[in-house]
Amino acid sequence: MGQAIVYCAECQVRVRDVDVTAGRAFHVNSQTYCRTCTEARFPEALPRGAAPPPTSSDTGSFIKPASTRRIPVAPRRSSAVLVTVGVVSALAAVGLVVALLPSRPQPAPEAPPPRPPVQAKAPAPVPPPPVPAPAAPRPGAAPAVPAREDALRPALAEAKAYVAAHPADFAGGMDRLEKIRFQAEGTPLLAEAVAELEALRTRFRAAVAADLKEIDAEAGRLAAAGDFRAVRAVLDKARSRHAISEWTTLLNGRSADLEASAAPVFAGLRERALKARREGDEEEVKRLLDQVRRWGFRKYWEDLDRALAN
Repeated sequence: MGQAIVYCAECQVRVRDVDVTAGRAFHVNSQTYCRTCTEARFPEALPRGAAPPPTSSDTGSFIKPASTRRIPVAPRRSSAVLVTVGVVSALAAVGLVVALLPSRPQPAPEAPPPRPPVQAKAPAPVPPPPVPAPAAPRPGAAPAVPAREDALRPALAEAKAYVAAHPADFAGGMDRLEKIRFQAEGTPLLAEAVAELEALRTRFRAAVAADLKEIDAEAGRLAAAGDFRAVRAVLDKARSRHAISEWTTLLNGRSADLEASAAPVFAGLRERALKARREGDEEEVKRLLDQVRRWGFRKYWEDLDRALAN
């Protein structure tokens, strides 16, 4: 009888009924596929463990199985009737062959192989940082030591000559030497500039020794009377005698000594103020607090305020 010829729904290769019977083609979802396309798209439709059937050297057709029985062909009536009878007979033969095929047991799924233990990788050694190359001198940067020394040496000689020519102008001489000292940092000229500056300061202290003696005598008399406010006024007035930083430094040191000398007097006033607060004599408390505030030493009146608040 004639065989129904169809084509693979994927690659359009010709598929015959005997190909389906021999396992070279398959019906999947009402479509016919060759074995290659079935393996690619529907591997679950293939029988498990079945090897692909041999094919001939002709890639366009399949080998006809030798075991297929021939079915008697009915007398030819018309081409349409023959095609219909062939399709029905092929389907019946396929159903019979499938029913006679022995069912094979499904193999048990194999357990996945155990994963090897993960080994922590040792950290890669960190290469030492590259040694930077010496930077090129930038525009405007400080020149090299020899160059700066050569440039400052004439300036230092000029400052020393000014000090010698103007012995009473301590401010002008110290200002020139201070600039040379700052610029000579890191050069051999620094020691020489510092020595010249200290010598000028020593001469200045000797020159103002009489002024300091007069100020110390008046400040000591007022401090002995406990009038620290008057002592501060004396020191503030004396600052205008010499417009030089060395003079200001000397007076600042005396102000610090004055504040320290007020500590014993403050201790007695503090005890009297606390006693008056305990006895309810608020007038005495106010008078003592005002006296401490007139001294002008902030740390003493804040100390007394905290003590009275507790």
